[in-house]
Amino acid sequence: MSQENKMFFKKLAKVAPPLMVQELLNGMVNLITTFMILNVMGIEEISAIGISNQIFFAYSLAVAGIVHGCSVFIGQYHGKGGEAGSEQSNIYKVLGVGFTLIISLAALIILVAIFVPHWLFSVFTNDQVVSYLGVSYFRFSILSYLLFSIVFLRNGALRMVGFARIPMFTTSVSLVVSFSLNYLFIFVLNSPIYILALAPVVARASELLAQEFFIKKYKIAIKATPKQYFSYDLAFAKKYFKVGAFIIATMVVRAFAISGYLAAYGETGVYQFGALQIATPMLQMFQIFGSAIGVSAGVIISNTLGAGERELAIRYSRKCLIYGVLLSLTMAGLLILTAPLILSAFNIEANIAHYVYRILIVTGLGMALRTVNFTNIGGILRGGGDTKFGFFVVVIGVLGLGVPLSLLGAHIWGLPIYFVVALVYVEELFKAIVGTKRVLTNKWANRLV
Repeated sequence: MSQENKMFFKKLAKVAPPLMVQELLNGMVNLITTFMILNVMGIEEISAIGISNQIFFAYSLAVAGIVHGCSVFIGQYHGKGGEAGSEQSNIYKVLGVGFTLIISLAALIILVAIFVPHWLFSVFTNDQVVSYLGVSYFRFSILSYLLFSIVFLRNGALRMVGFARIPMFTTSVSLVVSFSLNYLFIFVLNSPIYILALAPVVARASELLAQEFFIKKYKIAIKATPKQYFSYDLAFAKKYFKVGAFIIATMVVRAFAISGYLAAYGETGVYQFGALQIATPMLQMFQIFGSAIGVSAGVIISNTLGAGERELAIRYSRKCLIYGVLLSLTMAGLLILTAPLILSAFNIEANIAHYVYRILIVTGLGMALRTVNFTNIGGILRGGGDTKFGFFVVVIGVLGLGVPLSLLGAHIWGLPIYFVVALVYVEELFKAIVGTKRVLTNKWANRLV
């Protein structure tokens, strides 16, 4: 093995395995929680929690847009020499921009939860029972949105400065708390659905405390005073938005896409929609390996470009793409082969199991496409600051293909949900082709700092 390959795998090993373990634990808890809910609650409760989770997911995409924009600059500043005084000060300023944006976003969603939650749920369902249950869960869980935002921003910074293991440990704390509380509320106290919403609030709070402990213990240089964080000026903020605005806009488009897809999925009926909620945590467990390669690509590429090694960053990009696809194909085959065994562990009706199984097959077949896009758009292009191109690829894929086809499939053609899901993957195919072509041109490899 060449010295370059050894260095690449060393860098990959610092980021990818901790992220995989973190997301695997998260997926396992989500799966177990779904299993617990299925055993004591009906399809209306499952759908209500599912919609609430999808709203949180859409919110998390907007937060991710802000954080990923920060991560590009933190990664390049760190690669340039983050321990130096001026570069460290710039990292603080990037975090300050991030805190300003995520706190503003959290305030907005909290106002929605207080004043117009029923309007928000009406976008996703016409079922009054599902809407009522979902609103109660949403309101009680709303504080977790702010806590999540702060934790997510600092986790992104930790990965970029070489401390990827800490998010793995802090997430483990959160997941233990979440699992324990869900078990207590569901099986011991037999609590109503809105009490279950307290579990993510307490879990996120515990994660934030654990994160603070590790940052102080290891004296990691992302901790600063408010004055240091918010010392950025308008020129610095503009520099962030020149790259970050397209990432945020991309995530907003993805959130819009999720709304469109949920509207299409909801049209298939409460049982088919409930089947999708059951299948989602199973699918997420198998997707984490490919997404971990994408995140790792962003860290490696941004650090390498920040250090001024453009040609090396380009060679690393090819390696990330190849290994990501190979790993994703392996996990897709495993999902398809084990889907019947996984389903046998759930106490669900035969007609719902029918839909869950077919959804898993469709998503398994499309998993490699999604991994290519994680790596290309979310990792390589973003790490090099080529966010404008990534934005337009996503816009065309979502607005030109994914959302229209899914709505046609559900509303006009009356297709079952697994065929509607298959239509969504046409978007992924388009992005994979165009994104790979862009990566091979090397136009994305920009030093921003």
